[in-house]
Amino acid sequence: RRDTVRAVALYDRMEQETDSVLAPDILLYHSFILKRTGDWNRAITIWHSLSSHSTREAYWACLELAKYFEHQLSDWHSARAFTHRAIHICPYGEEHRRRLSIRLDRIAGKIHI
Repeated sequence: RRDTVRAVALYDRMEQETDSVLAPDILLYHSFILKRTGDWNRAITIWHSLSSHSTREAYWACLELAKYFEHQLSDWHSARAFTHRAIHICPYGEEHRRRLSIRLDRIAGKIHI
């Protein structure tokens, strides 16, 4: 986990040597490592591919996309859309939904500034 260069190389090798698409949980962990190394383009590509499903991994991908659009691009409309999607598919309890509601309120405030 701490050796990001080695981890990225391992994930890249898995992608190249596998005939099928990697499992969603593996793709999600790969995206987190890419984010940590600053490879936003590859991480975003993975998040977009995961976000179209209704899985646990899609929830986390939507949350990451919401954070990316809010904090990196100041694209509050996209951030709001991915936050709404995360709320819609949230497989966790009320605490996660509460945090997402707080995020929506913050984004709404930025849109109306």
